[in-house]
Amino acid sequence: MRREKVFKICANFPVVHDMSLHKREQMPTVFTWACKDFSEDPVSGLDETFTARFKDANIAEDFRQKMTEAIDAMN
Repeated sequence: MRREKVFKICANFPVVHDMSLHKREQMPTVFTWACKDFSEDPVSGLDETFTARFKDANIAEDFRQKMTEAIDAMN
């Protein structure tokens, strides 16, 4: 989801302990993951698969590290 006024990307899903990121083969700037999306159904959420593509591999790696830290914090 993108914020309307500042056009920054945000996510509306909880980070849970069994979530996992998957790097796309031959694409170091792309990650996919599955989770409940609460942007359209704020009560029960919808099972969705998301893909994020980043400008470069360093930004993608920063994202992976932050998501991994958040997932590990749930354990």
